[in-house]
Amino acid sequence: MIYTSRLDGAQVTINPPQDDKKYAIMLSGGFDSAVLLYFLHENGYDGRLTTFTIPKADGSHVHATNVINYFNQAYDMKLPQTILVGDPTVFHRLMSKTAAEDIWSKHADKCDILYNALNQVHPDLVDGREPQRDRKEPNEKYRFPFVDLYKTHIVDFMYEYGLEAIMPITHSCTDLPDARCGKCWQCGERAWAFTQLLKEDQGTI
Repeated sequence: MIYTSRLDGAQVTINPPQDDKKYAIMLSGGFDSAVLLYFLHENGYDGRLTTFTIPKADGSHVHATNVINYFNQAYDMKLPQTILVGDPTVFHRLMSKTAAEDIWSKHADKCDILYNALNQVHPDLVDGREPQRDRKEPNEKYRFPFVDLYKTHIVDFMYEYGLEAIMPITHSCTDLPDARCGKCWQCGERAWAFTQLLKEDQGTI
C-alpha cells in the first residue's frame, strides 16, 4: 500500500508480507514506531511481527510494552512482548548498531526483515544536538519506510488515520523516563511538529 502525505505528496510504501519471510520492528515506545506499527497492521502483518526494543534509560522498554498492549487490544495484532536488544550504555547512535548485532547474532531465527521508523531531521531543527540519521537502508534486511519523511509527516499521518490514542502512550524525551523535560532535542522535535501543524499534543510523557 502507498500512503501519500497530505502535506506535500511524500509517499510511504508498505509491501504485504511474504509467506516465506519472518518480520520484526524496532519499537522504541515513541511516536514514529507506533505509526509505523499501525501501517504494518493495515498491510497484513498481524501475527507476523517480532518486536525489539533497546532498554534505554528513558524507559523505552516500558513505553514499548504500553504500545504493544494498546495495539493488541485495539487491533488484535497478536504482538508478542518485546525482546530487549543492544547496549543502552553506549553513545546514542551506537545503541542502534549494538541492537542490530544482537538481532542478527542472537535472534536471526525470528527475523529476516527488520522494520525501523527512522526519519530525517528537518533543517529548522539543526542545532548541533540533532541525531545523525541514516538516509538509506544499509542492506536488504532492513526496511525504512519513513526515511524520506520529517516528524510533521508522521504526526499528520496520525491525524489522517485516526490514531490520536497513541499520543498519551508514546514517549519522546531522552532525559526523563515518565515525563517530558522540554529541553532535550527529541522533546523539541515532537513539539515543533505539532506547532507546525497548528495542533495540540495530548501526550504528557
